[in-house]
Amino acid sequence: MNRQSIHQQIDSLLKIIRDQHEQIKNHHESIPQVEIDFMVQNLRQLFEAGLMLNHTNALTSLDEVKAAVTQKILAEKRAVEMKQTAPAEAIHEMASSTQNDTPQVMHPMDEIIASVRSIEPPLEEKSENKKTKKTSFDLNMRFEDKPTVGDKFGNEESLHTKIASSTISKTLADKLHLKPISDLKSAIGINEKFLFVNQLFEGNLQNYSATIEKINSTADLSSAKQIAADLAGQLNWDDKNDHVKNFMELVERRFSHSNIKEGK
Repeated sequence: MNRQSIHQQIDSLLKIIRDQHEQIKNHHESIPQVEIDFMVQNLRQLFEAGLMLNHTNALTSLDEVKAAVTQKILAEKRAVEMKQTAPAEAIHEMASSTQNDTPQVMHPMDEIIASVRSIEPPLEEKSENKKTKKTSFDLNMRFEDKPTVGDKFGNEESLHTKIASSTISKTLADKLHLKPISDLKSAIGINEKFLFVNQLFEGNLQNYSATIEKINSTADLSSAKQIAADLAGQLNWDDKNDHVKNFMELVERRFSHSNIKEGK
């Protein structure tokens, strides 16, 4: 529906509503409900026509804004093209007129310079040669025979080997001082368990619990230390870490009663 049709509908509804209202005003007693319903219905239609008029007006305004923006963009584009074209044409005309008016005469020194340049390699080749020489020199300097990380630590024992092959160096008094424990799981407190899980077992509670159960069911300290050594190799434990030391001390205490009985 176009704007003119909407205006006609509004005029018609206003006239009908006005007549209905005059008729209702003539009732000195109660107003019939039917007359009120008819007037309310026409008022709703008038409201809807007003909304439609507002929607149509918004679309018209949007089209006007789009047209204005499009014209402005086209005008700015033409202005930029004119600015870019005018200097280029002027420079071209000046260059062509200069070439036509001035005869080209080569100075003797220019001839010598030109001949020298024809013999010398281009500047880019020189720079590439310099870069190649510099690169080869840098590579030789960087990769000269220096001890690698493997050379430095090749002679040192791995943590796996240290834990698996280490022996208890404590005296009998030290062994007696360390109270033996019968169950590794119950001997580890909640806080200590939390530290072991996060610091040694990468937060994996299942791996921690399985390891404790496996060590608890092991027959001797040697087998328990082999389990810990395998685990150290998998999780990259550091033998200087305090949590590793505490864990291994608990493992030794788990089997210290058998060592004391055997006199080890």
